[in-house]
Amino acid sequence: MKKRIKNWKNIIIGGLFALASISPIKANALDGHIRYIHPIESPKGDYVELNTFYKLPFEINGFSWGDMYQGGDGYFGETNLEREVINGFNIKSQVQHNNTPINRVGFGISRQVPTPKGTFFKLSAFPIWYDREGRQKNTSEVAYFGEARLPYGFTLESFGDWNLADTEGVQWGYGELDLGRVVAKGVRLSYNPALLNKGDVIPRIENRVAVRINF
Repeated sequence: MKKRIKNWKNIIIGGLFALASISPIKANALDGHIRYIHPIESPKGDYVELNTFYKLPFEINGFSWGDMYQGGDGYFGETNLEREVINGFNIKSQVQHNNTPINRVGFGISRQVPTPKGTFFKLSAFPIWYDREGRQKNTSEVAYFGEARLPYGFTLESFGDWNLADTEGVQWGYGELDLGRVVAKGVRLSYNPALLNKGDVIPRIENRVAVRINF
């Protein structure tokens, strides 16, 4: 019983943190989506994800997301804040929430890369990370996000990151591919494989499907 109460407590705290992160934002400056993700090989690994995009004062762009897990695993999420400083370069921070409002914090830069029409690509670098014990010496991350519009209404999205400073050499962290199509107003179905760490620079694939509802 105590474990069950703790599980629900983690989920509730995660949800409240997500709401708190967007509470001061005007409705017309907020959009996002809710996803339900189903791993094909492990059906009990289903989870719900909330993604929000918003604007803050001083021309700061924000993006927060949170995963609420089943089976007592609580929640995990991130809050990314960035602001352009010069020639398309942004200063950027990332706060990670691993069953606690603030687990660790990274600082770095990001920039959108020029790409052909119908595509989007952005690179981020976080050379500085802190957790409760101070500076993380073996963590220096680079990350990407890309998107492309495809024929017949399909879109392909992908994101991921590497740790360049791991003691075992460059390590893949986590990422996703998402190939999908809008099937009804605000509803998108997709093949959504997770790109997981397998101990080196190249990820392994976990097959999944997802449904996304925009708001």
